[in-house]
Amino acid sequence: MGGKVNLYLDDESLKVWNSLPTGIRSQVVREALMAQLGGDPDAREKLLIQEKKRRLSMIEKDMMMLTEKKNKINMELKDLESRILEDELQIPEETNLSDRFLRANMFWNQMVAEASDDTPFVKGFKPSKIMAMYRKTGHPGLQMYFVIRKYHARVEMYIYSGKNRVHETQKLYNHFIQHKENIESNFGQPLIWQDTSNTARRIIHRIDGIDIWDQGTWHNAKQAMTDSMETLWRTLQPYVDELID
Repeated sequence: MGGKVNLYLDDESLKVWNSLPTGIRSQVVREALMAQLGGDPDAREKLLIQEKKRRLSMIEKDMMMLTEKKNKINMELKDLESRILEDELQIPEETNLSDRFLRANMFWNQMVAEASDDTPFVKGFKPSKIMAMYRKTGHPGLQMYFVIRKYHARVEMYIYSGKNRVHETQKLYNHFIQHKENIESNFGQPLIWQDTSNTARRIIHRIDGIDIWDQGTWHNAKQAMTDSMETLWRTLQPYVDELID
């Protein structure tokens, strides 16, 4: 007793199938199968191999699509986590700011306003209301920061993929540290490579002698910090671009 089966046909075979009268289609298939099996003792195995290869090709295509979806979700996740970090650093508009934060906000506003076409990277910073100011680099987990402390300032790359993604953070850090010699040579002096945090990594240039309480020093401080940030970014940008590509 026979039974119904489903056939998969390519476009060319489908045209032939549709051209056949419906009453003889089963007979054509039956005769073709018998002829194939009768003329070649290995025909059955060859047909099975062909079918296995077809199914394997379909599975590989499905895996590629799933991998692309996975990579897209991972990138979206990293971007969301970096936004969480930014939200934690930003002070809400209605918060009452202390005197040091007011001074910092004034300092940042002046620095960004005075940035020229010769310092385009600094020009893209958004003044903050805390003692640090940052901007994105175009790659999740990598931000560039200005930081002010009592008697010094820092320009730095802050590397952070999330508190539960330390492995990803370390992987990003390793990407840069393997080029440490070239990076420091292009920057013009040694940098501080900080990996002591449990979750974050930093590549730092420290500028001593900056006193935010003495407004008379602001002009030189802003110039030194701006020049250092532009140089540090020009030095690190090629390695960031490698990650984006």
